[in-house]
Amino acid sequence: QEEGAFLLYLAERSISQGSSSLSKSLAAYQLAHDALTPDTQRFATELIRTRKRKESETRRQPAVASLEEINKVIELAKNADPKTERDVLITLLSWTALLRASEVSELKWTDLVRHENCLEVHVRRAKNDQEANGRSTFVTYEEGSDLDILLARWKVRAKGSYVFPNHNDGSKLSPSAISSITKRIFESVGIFNKTHHSIRRGAANAMQAQGFSRDQIKAKGRWRSDGGVARYLVDCPEAQGIPKLAIIGTSANKESEEGDVDEGPPVLEKEF
Repeated sequence: QEEGAFLLYLAERSISQGSSSLSKSLAAYQLAHDALTPDTQRFATELIRTRKRKESETRRQPAVASLEEINKVIELAKNADPKTERDVLITLLSWTALLRASEVSELKWTDLVRHENCLEVHVRRAKNDQEANGRSTFVTYEEGSDLDILLARWKVRAKGSYVFPNHNDGSKLSPSAISSITKRIFESVGIFNKTHHSIRRGAANAMQAQGFSRDQIKAKGRWRSDGGVARYLVDCPEAQGIPKLAIIGTSANKESEEGDVDEGPPVLEKEF
């Protein structure tokens, strides 16, 4: 009944309970007692904030997917069955457009619009877009590219309005199904620590390494705040103007001079 006793209760719970549970306790107390004194409100809020900071320090961040790992997945599309091609397309489209699993799930064919050498991917509603205003991401899209070929093949096979429908009834695949598909396709090439969110994180860091600005990465990934995109990025020499070869050292330069050629990502052949 007394605010001091409630604060002691909240402080004791903060030792073992998470910030979400503490917030619910505070809301319940406020509902029963109309309003709190400013000092009690301030102290309770600070308790919850302190718990949130501790959670962020110990929270394990998802692993970051690399371009090399994405290329391994693309290799699977060579002479693959339609289901594998679909799974590779989900991975590649997620990488190029920095898509969340929930955004892939919602994609309809009308959300993909070709503009000469780029593809507009319209995200109808993101988790940070509660009013469903929608955002568009533009990705490089050349005729004959892996993305072009996989999309063309899949469009012939897929039925219904959704890009990735459920085979049974044509409804959209759920976000959890998209995440499971991504995890499975990574594991099929021997990568066991990556999730769908690893793709989004990896694509953002790949853009940073290529010299894209923080604002460009933020726009392409449809982040609303600088803090949101900052949590995804890790420090790397390339983002600070130091070439990769300068970091690797003279041995790598020597190998390059001897004729090691980067063949780049695998190229798929069109199916006629």
